[in-house]
Amino acid sequence: MDPAAIATLVTAAASGAAGEAGRRGWESLVGLFRRGRGDGQDVVQAELVDPGDEAAVRGLAERIAERAAADPEFHRALEDWARAHRPAPSVRNEISGNAQVSGHTFQAGGDITFNGPPPPVR
Repeated sequence: MDPAAIATLVTAAASGAAGEAGRRGWESLVGLFRRGRGDGQDVVQAELVDPGDEAAVRGLAERIAERAAADPEFHRALEDWARAHRPAPSVRNEISGNAQVSGHTFQAGGDITFNGPPPPVR
């Protein structure tokens, strides 16, 4: 994970910290940074970062990126954290044009293929 990806990750965690799930994610990120190596000053500063303070969040992102570059175990833990706190993808369905919908519509994602007879001609 490169420093730009880490900055994006930390910024996203900070921006989502207003809601309950986002707050827990932010606290777990700060907790991850707090554990393990690192000087005491870094840890105290991380705990005091207000997720609404953009400059402080950028500074924390830089310190997290530096730690990830120097500590492979922390880097792996950060990647695990990122996977666990990945935001759910947003989905938008739109049926338009000459499409005619009769019956149910489906939301599907991934590599899904529907095989079956064509709909009856009316």
